[in-house]
Amino acid sequence: MSHLLYIEASPGELNSHSSQVASRYIESRTQSGPVTSVQRLNLWEETLPAFDRKVIEAKFAVLRKKEFSTDQLEAWTKVKRFADEFCSADEYVLSVPMWNFSVPYVLKHYIDVITLADVNWIWSPESGYKGLLKDKSATLIYSSASDYPLGPDYHPHDFQKPYLRKWLNFIGVEDIQEINVAPTLAAPDTLASVKANATEVAQQLGQSAAALHGQHAS
Repeated sequence: MSHLLYIEASPGELNSHSSQVASRYIESRTQSGPVTSVQRLNLWEETLPAFDRKVIEAKFAVLRKKEFSTDQLEAWTKVKRFADEFCSADEYVLSVPMWNFSVPYVLKHYIDVITLADVNWIWSPESGYKGLLKDKSATLIYSSASDYPLGPDYHPHDFQKPYLRKWLNFIGVEDIQEINVAPTLAAPDTLASVKANATEVAQQLGQSAAALHGQHAS
């Protein structure tokens, strides 16, 4: 059994191309194999704590093995609650539209809040950085007005896909599948074809993910 966390970074909800395809993936995944629970985290409905000076000082207190001050402990407790919630999931699904060649600011804020030393990554002078979230998987559903294809050779203007892959790899998540809904700024018939293809990929990947997690559970 598996706990799936769906992180919705598009404010469009049901009108969002990436969210629509993500919903189809989740439907296929849950219909094709057992999951413990599906949690939806709409970042536009969350009040995320500030990632400010106090949190940064607390982060370096962790890295330098120092005790927290009262202010640092309070700030760290707030961000760690979100990080612990994230780390408790087994599977991640993210619906991410491209904004100004990158990701929406709420997603960047969320990533800053939950990417914490000694929670999902560690560092030492001897071995450098090491991600802690092993044996987890992520499915990334992107959308963009222009047609920026999936990697490994990303378009030079595309900071959306390589950023998310790098972040997930940094915290230890290496099992990543991607679905691209693009270009969305296209003629209606072209957009309909793009979405139909992405929905079919979502259906297939959902089934494949269910089969893979079923093998791990057996």
